[in-house]
Amino acid sequence: MGTPVSDETIRDWMNDEGLKLRKISKVLAGGSSPDRNAQFERIGELIDQYTTAGNPWFSVDTKAKERLGRLFRAGRVRCSQAFRAFDHDFPS
Repeated sequence: MGTPVSDETIRDWMNDEGLKLRKISKVLAGGSSPDRNAQFERIGELIDQYTTAGNPWFSVDTKAKERLGRLFRAGRVRCSQAFRAFDHDFPS
């Protein structure tokens, strides 16, 4: 409507409407993968092989994370009730 308002005015209005900054809760079960345990068993086997051969080893998490919708993201969101996100950030 062309009327200037400050950030503080908007924050006050949102607070009055119950739109408060809330931390995102990881509470929604996202399911499980039937291959998850096999993956870690294979990694364990490879570590044992490398260790036995006297080789060093290290683990690097290289998956890209795209957090959309109900997936968790750091920080807080402004909403009228607690925002509920999946407990894990991988596809079910």
